Amino acid sequence: MNVFDIFIAYVAWEDSGKLRPVLVIEQQDAILSVFNITTQYEGKSEAIRDLPKAVRDGKTPIGKLTDADKQRFLDFLP
Repeated sequence: MNVFDIFIAYVAWEDSGKLRPVLVIEQQDAILSVFNITTQYEGKSEAIRDLPKAVRDGKTPIGKLTDADKQRFLDFLP
């Protein structure tokens, strides 16, 4: 599992959650920091826009950012 890999992971919030595509942005020991991938980012609550923690599901990545996408993502960050 590497930074900029895209996985399907169970993302929990409050008392529920669901499987979502996530972008790995950091890995420390057994904990991953991820961004939820969504087309509705601007309309999400602050809690959803914060970096949630997700436990990897052991599957192989479903994708990876290209070099150009990596740069656009880094430019997007505040």
